[in-house]
Amino acid sequence: VSENLPEWKMQLQQHWETIQSALSSIEAIPVTTKNVTTGSTHEKFRARVTVGNPGSERKMFLGDYETSPEYAIGRFSFDESNYFDHDLSKDCISMEANVVSLNTLAELMAKIVKVEWDTSTLRLISNTEGLKKSSPIV
Repeated sequence: VSENLPEWKMQLQQHWETIQSALSSIEAIPVTTKNVTTGSTHEKFRARVTVGNPGSERKMFLGDYETSPEYAIGRFSFDESNYFDHDLSKDCISMEANVVSLNTLAELMAKIVKVEWDTSTLRLISNTEGLKKSSPIV
């Protein structure tokens, strides 16, 4: 079966466990940014993970500078999210479980396992039949 899979699927299958292991170490790290034009500084947060085996691990930042710890690590959490819609008087799903934007997936592959997907591969992934297209990013 795996010889019929596209290369990107085999790469994802090969490395997903390593990515999940790195994400289990995720933490929001406070960082100070500076506006070079005005000189003002701002307290922001970045997501950081630890990759590798004990003794040879390395720490790396993921994502962008964010205004809160929750925003910094939020895009790397693939749990279901819900909200209560007062107009409908019911809980609604705001994000399904295990839905990952293509940009986030590409960043995880590149930074954690050093697999870079070029533009044509990203286009191939986004056009794959059967993939959920619920995210506007895909």
